[in-house]
Amino acid sequence: MRLMPDLKLTNYFRRTLFNESGLETESLLYDVRQTLRVTGTTSLFEKLSEQPVVFRETWTALKPILSSTEFEQAADELREEAVDLAARLGHVHAVKPLDLGESRAHHIEASLRLYHYILPKLLLTACLLEREFGLSRPHAIKPLDREIKRIPRGAPARMIALEKIDLPPADRELRQSLEDVRSTLGLNEVPEEFATLALWPDYLQASWKNLKPLIQDAKFPAAANQLRTKAQLLAEPLAISLTVPRKNIEDADESIDAASTQMRAWVQTLPSSVLNIILLDLDWHKPRELRASPFRVETKKSEGVLQ
Repeated sequence: MRLMPDLKLTNYFRRTLFNESGLETESLLYDVRQTLRVTGTTSLFEKLSEQPVVFRETWTALKPILSSTEFEQAADELREEAVDLAARLGHVHAVKPLDLGESRAHHIEASLRLYHYILPKLLLTACLLEREFGLSRPHAIKPLDREIKRIPRGAPARMIALEKIDLPPADRELRQSLEDVRSTLGLNEVPEEFATLALWPDYLQASWKNLKPLIQDAKFPAAANQLRTKAQLLAEPLAISLTVPRKNIEDADESIDAASTQMRAWVQTLPSSVLNIILLDLDWHKPRELRASPFRVETKKSEGVLQ
């Protein structure tokens, strides 16, 4: 005799499991923001969290590395390299022709500062995960044999909230500008930094008009390739203690291959994002000012080693 399942009970458990997964994902995204010291969830982690088990296992493995001073210092070094590369590409000169007003100028500059801080960290993260996901089989963890230092948790008090417009925007002219950004950069989606700058459409349109020729110059992809190589080199020593366990992911019927494809895409696109923000930021700051981290941290020793 075949027993029919209680559909109400089955649906109840399905909703319960879904809600628990969603709550866990939100909790982990909060932890990501606190660890990366940023005021909003970035697209890289939004996309990664679409597979909840992949996200949980990946973040558990990543967190000790991303909270270390070694990671912060590597991001600082990558940022310095990016500024040196961008400064040789030219200038956008988008600010002076616009009467932005004090408040809007402050918010735009603060948003550029936020991305100038977080994008090098995201590029390093993508390099770490591209390497890890691309391994044909899990490697043994190699914990560091020394005490490390951790960076403080939480976004700096001076960091503006990470906000973006809803895409696609209702305004036709703005929608066309963002579509031009996307197609010029050869992407499937509008980069999140431009979705933020679209909060000030006149600034976005004026800056993009002057930025686009710099991107289309042959020097730009060469600089992006150089920055990508630098990021991969900086990620190598950090990766020795990273391993993402595969069994839980396989048991959940989620795809490490899909996550690997995502990370390869981020490694390809993020160097351009880093350079674009610096090129815009050069309207506001001198290169020597941009070489320093916009949100320096005081470090403290952790209890134990990275593992």
